[in-house]
Amino acid sequence: MHSMSRSEVRAILKKNIKKRIARGHPWIYSNEVSKDPGVSDGSIVDVFNQSNQFIGKGFYCKDSKIRIRLITRKYERIDRDFFNKRIERAWLTRKKYLATKKQGAMRIVFADADYLPGLIVDRYGDYLVVQFNIEGIKKFKEIIFETLENLFKPKGIFQNSTGNVENTSNGERGWITAAGVELIPFKIGEITYFADTQGQGTGFYLDQRDNAEKMSLYAKHKRVLDLFSYTGNSALRSLKKGASHATIVDNSKRALEIAKEMFRYNNVIDKATFINENVFEYINNAKIKADLVVLDPPSLGKLSKNKKTALNSYKELNIRSINDIPNDGILGMTCRSYKISWTTWYETINKAFIDTNRVGRLLYMGGQSVDFPSLSCIYETSYLKFNIYMIERN
Repeated sequence: MHSMSRSEVRAILKKNIKKRIARGHPWIYSNEVSKDPGVSDGSIVDVFNQSNQFIGKGFYCKDSKIRIRLITRKYERIDRDFFNKRIERAWLTRKKYLATKKQGAMRIVFADADYLPGLIVDRYGDYLVVQFNIEGIKKFKEIIFETLENLFKPKGIFQNSTGNVENTSNGERGWITAAGVELIPFKIGEITYFADTQGQGTGFYLDQRDNAEKMSLYAKHKRVLDLFSYTGNSALRSLKKGASHATIVDNSKRALEIAKEMFRYNNVIDKATFINENVFEYINNAKIKADLVVLDPPSLGKLSKNKKTALNSYKELNIRSINDIPNDGILGMTCRSYKISWTTWYETINKAFIDTNRVGRLLYMGGQSVDFPSLSCIYETSYLKFNIYMIERN
C-alpha cells in the first residue's frame, strides 16, 4: 500500500487553468491536461499548473473523459490516517446536522461531496453497503473497510460495485465481513423497508427520503399512483398516512416482488396493486385513475444524448399525468439530472401546464436529503429536483 499512498508522477495542466478547478471543483477533464502522465488506471498523480504550482493529488482515470479526480489540495500522504480522517469527518458532519439516532438509514459518504471521489457508503440499520465507482478508490478498499468497521461496528458490510466501477470490468458484489441477509431491513419512522443487496445502487433510493415523507402528507383518503416506483417507497408511506389505495408501476419484476414483501410486512398489501410494465407505455395506454401521482423517472438527461429530447420526455410525462388528475389532485414530479437547471426544469413544467390548460399551485419544492451534500463548488452534486403541485383548472 505504501507505493500507492505516495505519488511520484506529475500531470501538468494547460496554461489557462479553468476557474472551475481553481474554485474547488475536483474533476479535471482530458482536454485540460497538457502533459498526460500515461500511468495505469487508478494511480495517484500530483497535479501542477504551467507555473509549476501544486494544484492537488488525484486519481488517474485512464479511459475516462474525467481524466483526474482530485482527492486533496494538500501535498499529503494518501494512507490509512487520511481515510480515517475523511470518513470520520463525513460522519461527524452528519451527526451535527442530522438527528442521526432517529435515522434508520442514511448516506454516510457521498463521493466527491465528501471529498472521497468514487466512494459511496450507505447505512441500513445495523449494516453498511459500499460502492467503489472508480479504480483509484477501489485500491484502498481494505483500509476503507477497516475504518468503517472501527467507526460503526456494523453487523456486516456488503460491497456492491457490480456494473458501477468506472473503467473496471471486474465489478464485485458480496459480503465483506459477517454474512447478512439478501434484503436488509431498516426503519424510517414507524415503517420498515428493505434494501435489496441484489438491486440497483445500494439497494434503496435514500435521496428521496424527505420528499416521500412530504408527499405522504397530502395522501389521506387519496388514490395513489407511484410511477417508476422501484420498491414503492412513496406509495408505502402514503398508505401508512391514510391513502385509500396505491398502484405501483415499475419495469423491474424483482423490485415489485420486494415491494410486495415490504407492503405485506407493513400490513398494507390489501390496499395495493402492482403492475410490472414499462412506465412510458403504461402512461400512454392507461387512463390514470388517481388523486395523487408520483413521478420519479431515472435521469433522462443520462439516458438521452440530446438535452432537448430529455426535456421533451419530462414534459410529456408531466402532460400525461396533469391531464388525468382531477381538480385539487396532487402531482409530485422529479428530475434527477444535474445537467438540467432549476430554471430549465421550471420552464419545462410550466410548458406542460400551458399545453394542458391546467394550473399548478406549488406546494413544495425540494432536493436530495441533507445526507447527500450539495456543494457550491461542485454543481453536479446538486442533481435532484422535486416539486409538489396541486392541480387546478384554468
